[in-house]
Amino acid sequence: MVKASDVRKAVAEGGSYSELLPGAQGPPTSTYHDPRTGQEFPGLPVDPWSLEVYMKRHRWLPGPAPAALRAEWEKTKLTLVDPANTPEHLGEAEKILGEFEKNVAKSVDQGLMSLVERLSQQVAELTARLDGGAAPVQPAASTEPRQLVLGM
Repeated sequence: MVKASDVRKAVAEGGSYSELLPGAQGPPTSTYHDPRTGQEFPGLPVDPWSLEVYMKRHRWLPGPAPAALRAEWEKTKLTLVDPANTPEHLGEAEKILGEFEKNVAKSVDQGLMSLVERLSQQVAELTARLDGGAAPVQPAASTEPRQLVLGM
């Protein structure tokens, strides 16, 4: 409830008075957690429909996860974000990355070489046409799309 004295006081100080309307902050939210993994999901609504969906469908529980479960989730999250964080995967990841870089470099080199060959062939053909005075070669088939006419 807005009091007139509060409004007068705020205006006298050179400002203005504003108060959020009921519900302006949005629906109430809370944190849910997965009791199997310890993963937390903050800022989810707590209305009856959402509670039912999160608890029955997802099997999450309202509130933050217990400390032991949260610590286990933090370890798991590190390996999910970057599998190279685990020592046993470090050598394998470097090997895979090295092979990938070699394959990419090889395919780029092959693509560039084929492009250079095609361009040099086209330059040779154009030079021959200009030197020989031959008429330009016409395309063998029309590349324009055609519409079929169906008789009814």
